[in-house]
Amino acid sequence: MVRVWAKSTQLLPIWLLLSTYAFAALLAVDYGQQFMKAMVVSPQAPLEMVLTPEAKRKEVSGLAFKQLSKKKDDIERFYGSAVGSLATRFPQNTMLHLKSLLGRSIDDPEVIKYQTEHPGLQLVETSRKTVAVKIGKIQYPIEELVGMNLIEIATRANNHIKENDKRSKDFVEKVAISIPAFWDQYQRAALMDAGMFVEDLTGLTLINDGLAIGINFAIKKNDFELDQPHHYVIYDMGSGSIKASLVTITQHAEKDVPIKIELQGYGFNSTLGGSSLTTHVSSLIKQKFLENNPSVTEEQLEKDPKALAKIIQAAEKAKLVLSANGESSVSIESLTQDIDFKASITREEFENIMEEDIDGITGPLLRAIENQFEIDGNDEKITLNDITGIILSGGSTRVPFVQKTLGDIVGNEKLLKIVNADESVVNGLSLRGTQLFQLFKTRPFSVSDRSVFNFTLHPHNKDQADIDIFKVGSPYPSKRGMLFPIKDASKDSQYSVYENDKVIKTINIKGIDNFTETNCPFGSVFNMTYALTQIRTLNFDTIQCYCLQDEKEAAIVKKEILGVSALEEMDEDDEFESFDKEEAPVFAFDVDAKKEQGLMITPEAHGNDDYVQSMSSEERMECTNRIKMLDENDKKRFQIQEAKNHLESSLYDVRNFLSEEDLLKDGPPNQMEKLSNLVTEYLEWLEYEADAATKSEINKRRKQIVNMKGNIEKYLETAGEPLGHDQLQQLLDVAKTLMEKVESNEAVLEEKLEELESKMDQKIFDIRKEYGNIKIPSYLAQTIKDYNSTITIFEESIANMTEFVEQKIFENMNREQLYSVKVMFENLINAAQDKFSALETVQSQRLADLKSTYQRKMRALKRKEKKKQQAESSKTVSDKSASEAISSSSSSSTTTNNRSKSANSASETEIVHDEL
Repeated sequence: MVRVWAKSTQLLPIWLLLSTYAFAALLAVDYGQQFMKAMVVSPQAPLEMVLTPEAKRKEVSGLAFKQLSKKKDDIERFYGSAVGSLATRFPQNTMLHLKSLLGRSIDDPEVIKYQTEHPGLQLVETSRKTVAVKIGKIQYPIEELVGMNLIEIATRANNHIKENDKRSKDFVEKVAISIPAFWDQYQRAALMDAGMFVEDLTGLTLINDGLAIGINFAIKKNDFELDQPHHYVIYDMGSGSIKASLVTITQHAEKDVPIKIELQGYGFNSTLGGSSLTTHVSSLIKQKFLENNPSVTEEQLEKDPKALAKIIQAAEKAKLVLSANGESSVSIESLTQDIDFKASITREEFENIMEEDIDGITGPLLRAIENQFEIDGNDEKITLNDITGIILSGGSTRVPFVQKTLGDIVGNEKLLKIVNADESVVNGLSLRGTQLFQLFKTRPFSVSDRSVFNFTLHPHNKDQADIDIFKVGSPYPSKRGMLFPIKDASKDSQYSVYENDKVIKTINIKGIDNFTETNCPFGSVFNMTYALTQIRTLNFDTIQCYCLQDEKEAAIVKKEILGVSALEEMDEDDEFESFDKEEAPVFAFDVDAKKEQGLMITPEAHGNDDYVQSMSSEERMECTNRIKMLDENDKKRFQIQEAKNHLESSLYDVRNFLSEEDLLKDGPPNQMEKLSNLVTEYLEWLEYEADAATKSEINKRRKQIVNMKGNIEKYLETAGEPLGHDQLQQLLDVAKTLMEKVESNEAVLEEKLEELESKMDQKIFDIRKEYGNIKIPSYLAQTIKDYNSTITIFEESIANMTEFVEQKIFENMNREQLYSVKVMFENLINAAQDKFSALETVQSQRLADLKSTYQRKMRALKRKEKKKQQAESSKTVSDKSASEAISSSSSSSTTTNNRSKSANSASETEIVHDEL
């Protein structure tokens, strides 16, 4: 790998080498509560932002539904900027900021808070105790809704790859999503369930957003003092939370050693963020409105979902303005009861109400330093003075009050605005995802992520103490085994697994009948193996139980693992050490022998989620089918909308065309008037009557408009050309010449058939019969199907045009009328020419096929005759051979007979002698 040491200000895409291990594309999604950013990594799009349909680099996190009819499945979905505008009109169908609902139960405080911030939305409980949104008669699990968001982003990413290279076969197969380190097992599992709705996915991972910022910063800066640890706190204040990650970055002097980014401490506030600041501004707006409108009570206002949605939208805008200005004006039309509202909010008012949040703002930063992880071999604690700087990230860190509060703690000089507050996560996420999936060669870097929570095993038996599975600061992914004693393994036992103070799983172990206290006088030992996965979920892997039958075995276990004198001597205060499975001491007794003796058994164990459950395969299939149906409906609506857009564009294009000076001067007035009326009619139809229109109906109208415009353009092209007797007579001569060919065609065909008949043996090949039997291609058959009727009309039109020219009827017409006659006659000539050309092609093909068929038949006859001659020749030779064989056989028979007679004569003589 190549190590770049020189200081570089180049963009991130330069840091990826284009040699790849696979052609799969990676989609990195910075999944924020308020906004989402996405980046795609592929050979055709190395580290490129996935833009929204409006060409924006971030989009609103959420989606909205619109019921189109009474059918429950007739729903249109909206994403991106359209969602924000629908929130005030249809709050009951607009699902924003769903991130905080993932992996939560309906009575969770975060869900209750969400409901107050999103009035009108109906939240219900699923059979898994999770949250769903009810729209109409359908309940949509949160995982399904988030999955729709991710599918839409993946679709745009695939389209982006295709736009870069039409020949590319790359598509999104891997997805990396950012999450806060403080997310628990249920939130992680729910987001994984949502991510799996993306089609053709072969890899999905979750990555700590704080470390993603650290990776982006470390790789981009690339000029650290060598072999010296540099400590930073990454302070990320987004819409829903505050996260402070204490990281140490070390760049080694040895070029082969990658730069190291290590998580050393963590602090967070899961309830304070940009949305909380928006709520503060909302409360100020409500207060001012109620003061100015005493006729409206607070209760009335709180029961009006649309009014509350309008207030929240105005508060968000005012918060952004107050980040850069001292005052913001608020104007809401028809807030409630048709009352318009106008007011101004000052930064001072905003900051006064934020005073209560000072501890919430500074708390994560201080806890990240105070509660540092206990890392083996590193006893020194990092102090606030050791911090090189506080890296600010997240949109809410732009709020002046937040920066001032942090500056009061660490000093303004340590507040570093050196990363893109909006895109640093998605940049680092792309690099880390690429590294984990090994899709491309990247600049080498080493990441040490650690658990910010304790994982503890709690036996329900009061005689046993809790055991740490993974302590705070444990690196992951990793595995760990634990051995702990049980006096009577024949009884069922139960254990709870805690993540910090929350039970995440209950493990039920069925008793082993013969592992009683009598059969196992020194007790039994459970050996459990747990895995902390790459996405920091805890898996219960394996369990085995050993029956200890003598004091020596108990002493071995005690000495090597448990550290007590005897299993029977353990009391409530005894704690049992855990061990790394890969480093576990080898048992002195023979494990295989115990297994053969039935003294080592894998007991039946079941784990149950205590809080909420993941999606079942049946529910996932139901949601997948519903998503596919909605995708198909959206595709059809998109095609119809696209057709409407094309029609509308053509109508306005024609309207502008009709106002051009040259057209007004020389154009055909009747056609122009007709087209103008049609444009007006179709524009009104689009506005008021096209809701139920089909794609074909829309395209038919557009084709009519375009054709009429084309006819007028052709008219203009000939505006300066003469149009009278000579031009009409010229057309008539062309038509008569064509008609002569048509009339002589039958005679020409007959002549060709007769010529073939003279060259072919009619006894073995009926030319006229074979000619009629030859099949022709379907497209030619379709073309000549109405040949006779077309020629009849053509013949009649020649007669009419002859009369029209000879009697000089055209002298009484204006140019537009005369041009119409000319165009109509030209069209008839072209139609007749097309039919006649097709007929000639059919006849030529049939004649060529006749020759080929006759030649094949003659070759077949020759082969048959040759075979017959060969057969007769073979028969002659065979007969001759047979004759010679008979002659030889006859001669041989005569000799044999003579010999037989002699033998018989001799035999008779011998008999006579015997008698004598």
